[in-house]
Amino acid sequence: MRFKITLTLIVLLIILGLITYFSERDQVREKEAAEKRSKIYTHFKSGEVMGIEIKTKDRKVSLEKKEGRWLVSLNGSYYLADKDAVGNIFQTVEDMKRENVVSTDPSKYPVFELDQENGVEVKLIRLDNTAIAHFFVGKNGPDLFSTYIRVQGEKEVLLLSGILKDKFDKELKDWRDKTIFNLKAEDITMVEIISHKKKISLKKGEKGNWEMVEPEKAKVKKEAVEGLVNALATLKAYDFEDGADLKVAGLINPSTRIQIGMKDNSTFELFIGKDKDTSKKYVKRSDSPTVFLVQNYDLEPILKDASELKEKP
Repeated sequence: MRFKITLTLIVLLIILGLITYFSERDQVREKEAAEKRSKIYTHFKSGEVMGIEIKTKDRKVSLEKKEGRWLVSLNGSYYLADKDAVGNIFQTVEDMKRENVVSTDPSKYPVFELDQENGVEVKLIRLDNTAIAHFFVGKNGPDLFSTYIRVQGEKEVLLLSGILKDKFDKELKDWRDKTIFNLKAEDITMVEIISHKKKISLKKGEKGNWEMVEPEKAKVKKEAVEGLVNALATLKAYDFEDGADLKVAGLINPSTRIQIGMKDNSTFELFIGKDKDTSKKYVKRSDSPTVFLVQNYDLEPILKDASELKEKP
């Protein structure tokens, strides 16, 4: 008798468990379906996007995907685009939902900065030049953490969560890839800083410890040298100086050259030229025509004197 009661209870528990499981699964599916229905672009696929056009009253930015890379078009020339900036566009479009409708009156579009004169017009384009997404981004909402949006061809003014305008309304320099070096710091085995007056040579030993070879053999401050190597490995520009006169910029015979040796025996060289102003210097890789502007404070960990790197006795 007890066995039958126990077995019955077990069966009931299994049935209840299955009911709970399927009920919760259905709720999750319904929630996911509802979220998908609320999305502005329900079938958006970033892989289909081959071009992006962004217009304001002051400028037009065109980005194109060529051979798997995103490029910024400027005056007939193409420059590598910032992958994070492009990725932020895709994520923002994918996440946009029809949260709140605040107006359907076209006469009020200028109030929300959603007309062609005041808004940021965004168009994501397929290979066949048809639009996957086409919308206007307006001003921030009343709480400053929301944004007015209008889909092209629709009357509704939507108020969406998030500060979205800065994802689209950028200066040209902020669409371009500012990466100077993207190296693995742990794979750097040699750094030489060569100027007209001095040469500092740092080498990594077999055990991974750095030492100074020139201007003298000496132990080094671990934190200072690792800071120098890390800063070099991930060096980024502040801006670009397209069409710069290399002689005027001090890059024909640079005041400082930095040579980097890697574990795989590959090498890189950086030229540091004159000051552009009180806060920036002209910088160029030896293997690229691009002239960068780099903030002085980003170069401070790199342009060290030997005395700042050498361990005190």
